[in-house]
Amino acid sequence: IPCVTSVRGVEERKTHYYRNFIWLITPGKLLAVCQNTKDRLLKFGVRRNKINLTYNGVNIKKFKPSFTLRKQVRKELNLDQSIVVGICGFAMYYPQFSGTGKGHHNLIRAIFSLKEKYNNLKVLVIGKGDGIPYLKDLASNLSLDKNIIFLGERFDIPRLLCAMDIYCLPSVYGEFFPNSILEAMAAKLPWLGSDIAGLKELTANSQAGLVSPKGDLEKLTNNLDLLCRDEDLRLKMGEKGRKEVTERFTIEAVSNRIYEAYNQSQNCFL
Repeated sequence: IPCVTSVRGVEERKTHYYRNFIWLITPGKLLAVCQNTKDRLLKFGVRRNKINLTYNGVNIKKFKPSFTLRKQVRKELNLDQSIVVGICGFAMYYPQFSGTGKGHHNLIRAIFSLKEKYNNLKVLVIGKGDGIPYLKDLASNLSLDKNIIFLGERFDIPRLLCAMDIYCLPSVYGEFFPNSILEAMAAKLPWLGSDIAGLKELTANSQAGLVSPKGDLEKLTNNLDLLCRDEDLRLKMGEKGRKEVTERFTIEAVSNRIYEAYNQSQNCFL
């Protein structure tokens, strides 16, 4: 039976690595959400002609910059004169990292290192999860209660992105090709992340985003410092990010790639 399966991640745990070989016997086409995913599938032994690279897509009509919304949201949250960094996602706590998979803890520590240099630096933490109490304690212990704003689960992400100057997702685990970065790029935000899975593919050769080695707090802090002090660079990277999304990662572009995979699946067998 011809079929199409989206591969949005693989098993990372060494004790469960054997699960990845399911892709060898999955019939039909496999949709890889980034080049990193495709490379891993090939490494597992999947035939190249079974894999279609589709990426994830973003609705550029929904996620877009708005000066009106920027003023409105920044006034609501008392951010008028601030440099605003945002992070969005489920905050799952991982004891082995003493923090969350998405790296909230490293962003908070980077803010601590820069708070004297930029006394107007604020972070919007958007999302829920079992790691939030730990992050709140961390922020409090570092005397960052006024710098870190926990907004909880929100359903107005396009509005909140408009209020930001920088997006940051310094993940240490569990990422492949995060939609939240695509959405930030569509909103013309420069972004910072980790060199993990497919994130580097979204940087446009470091013209739209900057990645640092996973868990490298010093490099993350340096990248954040660079964007905080250079507004022109932030604007240029934001423009490049929006252009990159418009040309490569729209819903329409990704839908066309998926549609092509369905067409091809009729001639793809085990």
